[in-house]
Amino acid sequence: MNTPERIQIVTCLLLAGGVFALAGCCGEAEPEPEALLPPEFYQKPWSAQEVPVAHIVRRDYRLREGDSLEIIYHVRHQRNIAYRIKVQDVIVVRFPFNSALNQTEQVQSDGTLHMDLIGEVHVFDKTITEVQAELERRYAEYIKDPVLTTSFQQSNVKIAELKEAIRTAPRGQSRLVPIAPDGRISLPFVVDILAAGRTVGELHRELNLAYIEVGL
Repeated sequence: MNTPERIQIVTCLLLAGGVFALAGCCGEAEPEPEALLPPEFYQKPWSAQEVPVAHIVRRDYRLREGDSLEIIYHVRHQRNIAYRIKVQDVIVVRFPFNSALNQTEQVQSDGTLHMDLIGEVHVFDKTITEVQAELERRYAEYIKDPVLTTSFQQSNVKIAELKEAIRTAPRGQSRLVPIAPDGRISLPFVVDILAAGRTVGELHRELNLAYIEVGL
């Protein structure tokens, strides 16, 4: 049984040359606790310029040219969802009682398989069960009570290619991406996504939608 996979993106801001806001700065200042120890036991409060970067939060920061992002890829396995055939999937059709008709074919860019005897069969976005039923119906025009099995030799080809690209990357399952002077970033299978002017959260959602649109 094929287990569908989907790429999910996590986007992290690594470098932002802008101004940051302090966590909790918009609330009222809390009253100082009553001194229980001599003053020399207390650390001097940080000024705004001295606060360590780890203590800085700016969720509404708008990305801009020159910022760097880390794009982290996660492969999510989806259960109980019937996998729908995509372009470049490889499908095996076998006839137990007529092996001369056995075929292994890749789904073409127009979403079809070219099958001997019956010609083109549209399979894109169908389940493997639906395709088998269609093949049985079509072959019944030439063979009495055709018996055949339909299965995948390869599926989720784009995800396999992306996983291979990620595996061979210096940083593993992530990419360091600078925002170009035109405000855009480019990633595998997704080119020219506008990043400048968006928050990290907004870009995160946009990238996940973009990968879904290209079938990942």
